[in-house]
Amino acid sequence: MKKCYQFLLPLIIYSSFLTGCSSKFNSKEICLNTDNMKEAEDGIINSQQGNAVIDAYICEKKNLKNDTIPWADVFVCKFYNNTSVADTVILIDTQLRKVEPERDYDIYWIELEPTQKLKKCKVLIPRSQADYIRKHKYRYASVTLVTDD
Repeated sequence: MKKCYQFLLPLIIYSSFLTGCSSKFNSKEICLNTDNMKEAEDGIINSQQGNAVIDAYICEKKNLKNDTIPWADVFVCKFYNNTSVADTVILIDTQLRKVEPERDYDIYWIELEPTQKLKKCKVLIPRSQADYIRKHKYRYASVTLVTDD
């Protein structure tokens, strides 16, 4: 009986490791169909009030010339218009410039340059956040993070 446990325990550990690895990777790849989402107004690009970054989902992939659906970084931002009312906007950046993955994105403001609107893109976000991301307005833009520090 003891011999059986010697083989069974490593097998259980190995199979749970494989299951955990594959589900972790697969659970983050999402294709955003922005044709089914509401686009943010042009004014968000030229806002003088600034935009506070709530969260960022940085993609660690590369876009290749023959990609039909490009990878993108996603920045969830709280945008303040001329009022104190805030609007959450998803900024989608397909340029995939090097951005340090940090936890405290809320210290950043952003500078935006308009980019080409696409019908869809691939992003790496937790599946649990997919509905949250899709319910907000979006804008394709080149995002530069700025801080006062």
